Amino acid sequence: MNVSRDKVQGIRSRKPVTILILLAATILLITPVMAHAPDVIIDVNKAASTISILIAHPSENTSTHYIKHVKVVQNGRTVVDNYYKSQPTPDTFSYTYPVPVNAGDTLRATVTCTSGDYNEAVLTLATPTSTAPPTIMQTQVPEPPVTPVTTTQKSPVGLLALPGLLIGGVLLLALNRRE
Repeated sequence: MNVSRDKVQGIRSRKPVTILILLAATILLITPVMAHAPDVIIDVNKAASTISILIAHPSENTSTHYIKHVKVVQNGRTVVDNYYKSQPTPDTFSYTYPVPVNAGDTLRATVTCTSGDYNEAVLTLATPTSTAPPTIMQTQVPEPPVTPVTTTQKSPVGLLALPGLLIGGVLLLALNRRE
């Protein structure tokens, strides 16, 4: 088989471009999507008999990655158990619920996003020991230890590399057939 020198040089000159395309596709496909737990704070308005759950949850697409569930437990009894299909803003927002509170009450708010990550806040209204108004003590519950069930969306590296290699192979074949 007699191959012209121009044809061989054309293939060689495309080889670095093809390798760069393969490398870029593989890197993009291997990079896992990292989810993140939302930040949550409980705010009480005793005069209005309401509580507000303040949530910080950055999202680039609030219709696909959003806070899907808010649950509030007051003194061991569930008082809010709401599911949502989007979040109102792409970063920080709040939901307000009619929940009367008293001194000594403990509120636990659990907020879960569509990727499965969640966070909790616990608020205990102190019982007054004098005539001073009750103070509010709030603690952030630490995230639970990592268990075999992960709360982030990650794909095994081997599975992500496969589409990149397939795309690169198709591109390489297409470039070679043009010749």
